[in-house]
Amino acid sequence: MAIAKSIQKTASLDRAFASITMLVSFSGLSVTAFLMLNFDYSAPISTAHICFSLLFVSSLVLHLINNLPMLSHYWFKAKGPTLQLSLLFVSAITAGAALQVVPFKLLFEYEQSSKLDGQQRQINEVLKYDLLRYQHSITPTLIGDQSGKHQININLSVKQRLRDHLAAIWFEDEQGNVVQLLAQTVKGPYNDEQHIQQLLPHLHSKLGDVDPTSFMPLRGAENALVLSTTSNFDPKAHTLVMEYNAIGDSNRDYRAKRRGSVSEKDGQPSVVYHAELNSEVQWMLFSGQTNENGDLIDSRQKLTTVLEDFQQILVEVVSS
Repeated sequence: MAIAKSIQKTASLDRAFASITMLVSFSGLSVTAFLMLNFDYSAPISTAHICFSLLFVSSLVLHLINNLPMLSHYWFKAKGPTLQLSLLFVSAITAGAALQVVPFKLLFEYEQSSKLDGQQRQINEVLKYDLLRYQHSITPTLIGDQSGKHQININLSVKQRLRDHLAAIWFEDEQGNVVQLLAQTVKGPYNDEQHIQQLLPHLHSKLGDVDPTSFMPLRGAENALVLSTTSNFDPKAHTLVMEYNAIGDSNRDYRAKRRGSVSEKDGQPSVVYHAELNSEVQWMLFSGQTNENGDLIDSRQKLTTVLEDFQQILVEVVSS
């Protein structure tokens, strides 16, 4: 009687365990199917695929080894193949596969993300000469009793630090004459008339015989210049122009594409941008310190650290 009760109790436990493993099997199978459908199998074979294959095969082998005594007991000791055994075996394999899917998905996405980041870095290097970005809308400002004080915000999309560069920003009138030189980088040994003529030919052609150093912008921070325009100067009646040249740039891909046109020591071909300062260009609120005449005397606190990477130039225009 005791033996019969023990066998009955064991059978009940086996049925309970089989029920639990069946639920695990169905849930694991559902999770596996859901995650598998979200994989990008059009991608080439990657490290993630190889790792997943090895993990899956090793998991399958371990499950077979783990279930070998049970298989031997039920299959070869007169029990015969049963539904319970089949469900138990399928649930073990499915649960093992489901457990491997999550780390595989994470590994796969991490690798794909790394590849995309690398591709984006290459794209940024090639497109680092597509620089100017203009924000929109108009915001009139009034500081004390002085009106007409504005700030032009020019964002540069370049991400990498350049060894040397030369850039100039100026206003032109309707005839294309340089009315006001707003900013000119002064970093490195390239801010002289010879290099300006060679590396910024558009500006040189506009200036003619005028010495560019006669335009004396105020220094605001490294690689950025802040200045006061002439009296009664209306920026919106003119065209904003920027010419930029990366000197000694470390971008090999871009140099390879430009090879033969301009040597590295002479810089890259300059890039020129024009912008009509109409109502679509944003005039931002300027809150720097001014003297009694309304001239800008200090705006260092308004210049951000990204200027050191040449990501952004703030040109503040003060007109009385």
